[in-house]
Amino acid sequence: MKIREGFVRRKVAGQYVVVAIGPASKILNGMIKLNETGAFCWDYLL
Repeated sequence: MKIREGFVRRKVAGQYVVVAIGPASKILNGMIKLNETGAFCWDYLL
């Protein structure tokens, strides 16, 4: 499994979120909130 290009994880106000950048923002118009486990998995897949 691999993270699709154009998505980045950021820590904002103590919360992990995934946001789309560039052309990927047409696919996802918003943010995905991750818990600690989700953030760990995100880092592991990179």
